[in-house]
Amino acid sequence: MKIYFCFIVVVLTSSCTHYVVNDAGYIRPPKSQKFSYKKSFAGLNLSLIDTNSIYYLSNGYYYKNNNGYKKKDKYIRFYSDGRFKLQGLKDSPKIDDINNPDIGIVGYYIMKGNVIKMQIYGDIDAGSIQLEYGYIDENKNLIVMHDNPRVDFNIGYNEKKIRRLIENSPFSPDVYKKTAVKGLTYIAPNW
Repeated sequence: MKIYFCFIVVVLTSSCTHYVVNDAGYIRPPKSQKFSYKKSFAGLNLSLIDTNSIYYLSNGYYYKNNNGYKKKDKYIRFYSDGRFKLQGLKDSPKIDDINNPDIGIVGYYIMKGNVIKMQIYGDIDAGSIQLEYGYIDENKNLIVMHDNPRVDFNIGYNEKKIRRLIENSPFSPDVYKKTAVKGLTYIAPNW
């Protein structure tokens, strides 16, 4: 009886995850994962997104007007084929990590005008796609709203609505500053 119980526990726990972990220890989507943004890279406005820079979030705070809860530093590297990687940091970004496509959380993005919509693959719910929306501001920085757009089932966000939601939210948006990096090289993403 104990053998059957152990077998059932092993089967149930091993089938609960829907992601793979690469050799660098980061979560990757399984080959069967479908990203609706994957085939939309042909319409990307690469004059707005700089694929030769990173977008760096540093010294951000969770709540507006409250410096008590600091956000972790992180950066986003966008690729011209509609992919991106997001990497949390303990120190400043290192060129070897930025150039390595195996390091970081991955996803796809699309753009509509100044609005950027990102599908991020993470370990939430044993592997799922999460959405983040933002826009490129007049300084060419990326401003990402705190709330997941699926919260209120209104997926059709435009720049005006995103700006209004950020303004009315008690949470600080993520402000990723466009940052030039020396030694940036292109290695094809593998997700």
